[in-house]
This record gives sequence, structure tokens and C-alpha cells, in this order.
Amino acid sequence: MKIKIFLFLAITSIITITNCKKDNIPDEYSGTATARFNGVPWEAHVRATGNVPAYGDAIGLVMKTFDKKGDDKTALSLNKIPRTLGQFEMAGFNWYFDDSRIRSNYFTLEQGGDVSSDSYDLDTLALSNYLEVVHYDSISHDIEVHFEATFYIDPRYVKEDPNAPDTIHFTEGRVLAKVHFF
Repeated sequence: MKIKIFLFLAITSIITITNCKKDNIPDEYSGTATARFNGVPWEAHVRATGNVPAYGDAIGLVMKTFDKKGDDKTALSLNKIPRTLGQFEMAGFNWYFDDSRIRSNYFTLEQGGDVSSDSYDLDTLALSNYLEVVHYDSISHDIEVHFEATFYIDPRYVKEDPNAPDTIHFTEGRVLAKVHFF
């Protein structure tokens, strides 16, 4: 009987310690992003990729927030980022536009990150939408970008989360990441 109790306590302890692990973030999210999200400090983990066929010779950044279990909660995507220094115009997320504008979108996730909840579109009328590549090292593939962007939920769609804000503003955005090529 004492062995069963000991095994039960040992297994329960291992499960508790494993689930309390603070950093259950996938390895590919090795970069960091900070910004102000509607005026409140925001942090996310970044996956930076290059040589993705849809981006051409550009870079894609996916910034995700995770809960304590490591499940995806939100995602901000900035794609088609040139490997050159400078400030660039942003556009909504549409693969069919064949131009040089940065593609962007933001969405919330549920059910462990497997299901998209509320999807936000870039407010193309906002004057402060921009992305600036301030550093790119073609040897180490380190990149730093600064950005500001305003997104909104299209009023034609019902919000999955009735408490979700109609509009969100990212200000003072900064991303530091290493680009991984395929």
C-alpha cells in the first residue's frame, strides 16, 4: 500500500512540475517582440522565416503569445519583409496582391491554438501603419524591425469573443529575431 501511495505522489509531482514549467514555447519561436497593445505593454515570441515561396526573397515574421501550457493565444503576422534597411508600407493580408507592401494580420486563437477565433484586418486608413527594418545581417541572419499598426474586426462578421476590442493599436513595436531559411 505504501508503494502505491509513494508512486501516486511521485507521478503527481512529476506531472505538476512538468505542467508548471514556465517556458513551454516551441523552439522555432526564438525571437522576441515587444510593443504597446492598446497602450498596455505586450510581449510575444517570434518565428522568423525566409525563402518561403509566397514571400519570394523576403522574410516572414509570426509573433505569438502563449498561455502557461504553451498553447497559442494570439498571432500577429508580418510578411514579405525585404532584406534591406528602410521603412515600408503595410497592406492587409491578401496573397493575391503582387506588390512590395508588407502583408499583415492579427488574430486570436482558441482550443489550444488550433482554431482561429477573432480575425483582425489592417486598418488601411490609419496613418501610422509602417514597418521599418533597422538592422539585417546577411551572414548571421539577425533582424530587427520596428513597427506600428492598427487592426479592426470587420463589422460584417460576428465576434467570437464579445469582449474583444473592435480596434487594436500596436505602437512602439520592436522585433529581434534570427531568420531561419528553408
